[in-house]
Amino acid sequence: DTPPAAGGPVQKLSDGRYAVLAQAPALGAAVLGTGIADRAPVTARPADTGGYVLHNGALTVHIDRDGLVRSAYDHDRGREAIAPGGAGNLLQLHPDDPVRWSAWNLDAQYRNVHRDLDTATAVRLDDEGPLLACVRVERTTGRSVVVQRLSLAAGSRVLEVDTDIDWREEDTVLKAAWPLDVHAERVASEIQFGH
Repeated sequence: DTPPAAGGPVQKLSDGRYAVLAQAPALGAAVLGTGIADRAPVTARPADTGGYVLHNGALTVHIDRDGLVRSAYDHDRGREAIAPGGAGNLLQLHPDDPVRWSAWNLDAQYRNVHRDLDTATAVRLDDEGPLLACVRVERTTGRSVVVQRLSLAAGSRVLEVDTDIDWREEDTVLKAAWPLDVHAERVASEIQFGH
């Protein structure tokens, strides 16, 4: 249970692991704690309306009392990423009953019916910085349990969402909706077998 030898700050995380900032080229290696002196630390604080606010100088993310991302403000670009009135990380249940090839096909009309999982059973701050801030969100539906970790690292421009699911539902699709306020002529998004 000894922290790693690093040339910079080390943070013990709530799960017993350690966070250390490092910068390395793609498929490369680097010495821990090097090349990161200019990174602002990440902070986490309770929000006035419930939930938490994560901030690292590049992003400010507001996660509400139900684990929904109500704001993701990019300071470098001076713009909000979440659409007005929207909520990111909104889990939705859709019926999965395709005309052909059950468990393989998703018919376009699956989008027409859904139920939002917009209430959390628990939202808590697991790690509050300075290298990594993490909010843990737990939800249940039917017999299934969803546990998510929304993490922001010092200096990062990315909110990471790790989702663990004990899925016990049948004929149901689970989707994470992110209504982004992005205006572009073209967009390409990848999924497992295409885009």
